[in-house]
Amino acid sequence: MNQSHFFIPPQAYKLGEVIAENINSDRQIILTTHSSDLLKGIISKSTGVQLIRINRIKDINHAHILNTNEVLEISNNPLLASTRVLEGLFYKSTIIVEADADSIFYKRIADKLENSDNIHFVHAHNKQTVSKLIKPYINLGVRFSAIIDFDAIRVRSEFKNILQNFNVSTEEITLILEKQEKIVTYIESDEPKKRLEILKEKLQNEIDKLNTSSDEPDNLILNTSRELKRIRESSNAWSDYKKNGIVSLDQSSKILFNDIDTICKSYGLFIVPVGELESWLIDDIPYSSNKSKWITKALEKISDLDIKDKPIEIFMKEIIEYLNSNE
Repeated sequence: MNQSHFFIPPQAYKLGEVIAENINSDRQIILTTHSSDLLKGIISKSTGVQLIRINRIKDINHAHILNTNEVLEISNNPLLASTRVLEGLFYKSTIIVEADADSIFYKRIADKLENSDNIHFVHAHNKQTVSKLIKPYINLGVRFSAIIDFDAIRVRSEFKNILQNFNVSTEEITLILEKQEKIVTYIESDEPKKRLEILKEKLQNEIDKLNTSSDEPDNLILNTSRELKRIRESSNAWSDYKKNGIVSLDQSSKILFNDIDTICKSYGLFIVPVGELESWLIDDIPYSSNKSKWITKALEKISDLDIKDKPIEIFMKEIIEYLNSNE
């Protein structure tokens, strides 16, 4: 059965349900489709679905199968079901990012570049769950990569888990974690007592402002709450590195990071060198710790921005080149 594609999503979903309801032990249905809504409808009503994806590389067809249990894992897993994982199965390649704002931003940047029209963007809600999204893409032969913020290297166990899920070799993981430990030691070497004294000073300044201000109580509460959030973030040893990335490292740590970065890129794992999403395009869009406000400003300006030769263009071109490297 070759399914036509002139259905709006609700109709495609309903058609999927109808098809699934007609499957039984005496009847097997083989269906070709590029509609994730149709597929979702089928999965919602049937526990006996297998997915077969055929990739044509040069003149050779490669078939990949997602068996029934693996399909059920996607439909029953809240994380996989709540993201757009299934849609990625119908694209040439997929880029996994940490958050929804990241997927919107990187998609808009990719749209300004060549060879990006068949790339799907999917978010994992946070960096800890990025690696959980890759299994379906591996099994179905979908070329994929991931973008993670600089501070993803902070927690050894979490970073190791990501590396393992990206099938980084054991020897290279050992090498990476040795370098990661040295970078973390450098970043966290600041004397905690010194950071505590700075924190006390900032808090005292806020208390003094409250005691002397004639502003309305509601405004004082709002402004103080915002300032306390900024103070809390700045008191973390990783705050500068999360905001600025590798430029905040000393020379030896930069070399260590570049070594890590080179290996990770060869496996499709791309670490944001400027720190995090809000640090891209810093000359055009001021950094803000409020991601919602930043992404709103970014989306308003991004269409008219010239990104040629800027770090974000270089970064995205590297990812697109990696995704197309198997052709």
